[in-house]
Amino acid sequence: MSDSESLYRAILAAPADDAPRLVYADWLEEHGDMERAELIRHMVHFPRDRARYRPPNPASIYWPDAPPWIGYGVRRGFVADVELNTPLFLAHAAELFARHPIGLVVLLDRHTSRAQPRPMVSAIVTTTRLDVSHHWPSELFPEALDRAELVFKSSEAAPRSLSARAVAFGRKAAGLPPLESV
Repeated sequence: MSDSESLYRAILAAPADDAPRLVYADWLEEHGDMERAELIRHMVHFPRDRARYRPPNPASIYWPDAPPWIGYGVRRGFVADVELNTPLFLAHAAELFARHPIGLVVLLDRHTSRAQPRPMVSAIVTTTRLDVSHHWPSELFPEALDRAELVFKSSEAAPRSLSARAVAFGRKAAGLPPLESV
């Protein structure tokens, strides 16, 4: 494995740590890629600076060969958020997470339904019928029985939970260690 690959692998393994990003920026500068090195340093030092790229043409300096079916956000110098439909995510999770330090996944075609009493919301874990938006893929919830109902206390908690499960799934598929819980 080259120095570049091992440095990048350290970023993938610990996406919340800025130290590997800055070491990688130094390596880029030493190897003639001053523009990318400066972008990484700037975004690390000013973490509120973000960039968003959406289809139909999401290519950027951060991901020059991005597929047209994915939207993504860049934070701290690297692709950190992805937005796509569930079948594409399940099919490409391993390669996405092997390439980018992703910490947020938005599955554009998955939502919750209102449960009683309000403000509770719910989703159904299923092995089939992903044609219904409040049916969530069983691949992300392997411990749940088919047709199990997930109930969340708020409409904000549901997408956070779905994203956390998608991130865990993607990291596992890419052979990366799980993220530490906060």
